[in-house]
Amino acid sequence: MKRVVVGGMHHESNTFNPILAGWQDIRIRRGAEMLSSIQDDSIGGVVSTLLEAGYEVIPTLIARAVPNGEWEREVYETLKEELLTALQSAGKIDAICLSLHGSMRVHGLGEAEGDLLSSIRKIQPSVPLITSLDMHATITDAMLASADGFVGYKCAPHTDTFATGKHAASMIIQTLEQGAKPVMEMVRIPMIVAGEQSETSVEPMLSLMRDLKELEKGEHIMAASYLLGFPWADTAPNSIVALVVADGRRDLAKDLALDLAKRFWNNRQKFCFYNETHEPKEALRVCLNRTKDSAPVVISDSGDNPTAGSSGDVTNFLKLML
Repeated sequence: MKRVVVGGMHHESNTFNPILAGWQDIRIRRGAEMLSSIQDDSIGGVVSTLLEAGYEVIPTLIARAVPNGEWEREVYETLKEELLTALQSAGKIDAICLSLHGSMRVHGLGEAEGDLLSSIRKIQPSVPLITSLDMHATITDAMLASADGFVGYKCAPHTDTFATGKHAASMIIQTLEQGAKPVMEMVRIPMIVAGEQSETSVEPMLSLMRDLKELEKGEHIMAASYLLGFPWADTAPNSIVALVVADGRRDLAKDLALDLAKRFWNNRQKFCFYNETHEPKEALRVCLNRTKDSAPVVISDSGDNPTAGSSGDVTNFLKLML
């Protein structure tokens, strides 16, 4: 029976938020709980798929928090050590399948995923390591050097987390059962788009995501992803990337990643806000005019978005109103 270690950490870290994420912010499932209470998330997709395939699934931990500031270092180091200890105790294994966000930051350390993956590789340097990622992952050199394959969400809002976990697990199964040899190539695209500009139910993301799904039906292609980076993180590698995982065909992965990057770049002028948008003073004027109809009017400051980890205490509009 094939033995696969599973686990992960999931957080979107806003570097402009001075409030650090601590123990009170984090939900953790450990060990057998990960197998007995499978949830509708990426690690749930991983676990259910591997169990259905008849594998022995060795759970470590999955730690999650809603977006906010960077993680307190002591919290991260403690959970990282717990995960690594569980990995060391697992004995002989055939593969590792993780669920990570890709834009998690640790105060005083920097990127979490690259640090975690490279630490895992020191313990298990050669077993296949596949990871599911959030669409807003920020891909770094350390991440690329430590994993065999990434696959990202293809829906924003993220309604395909479970499906993405299943995809990651299927890549493990392809590798162990069919002899696939995943190789990964990536092309950086020098741009970032806001979350409000990248919903996948409208263009241009609708067509770009459809292209990814069609590409994944092709021979030798294990996964294709656009990973958009995270606009609210002031980090050097923050950018959109086109990433392809192919079965043994690095040349093919490289060519297809470049083609995907060109498609995204050629659509750069089409990314827009899908709701009515204005500069602050104009937004206030428009709203005041509309209050004459006695209907409530809501102004949303997209730069202070708690669902993207902001502190939610920006008072620019309040100052204008006063």
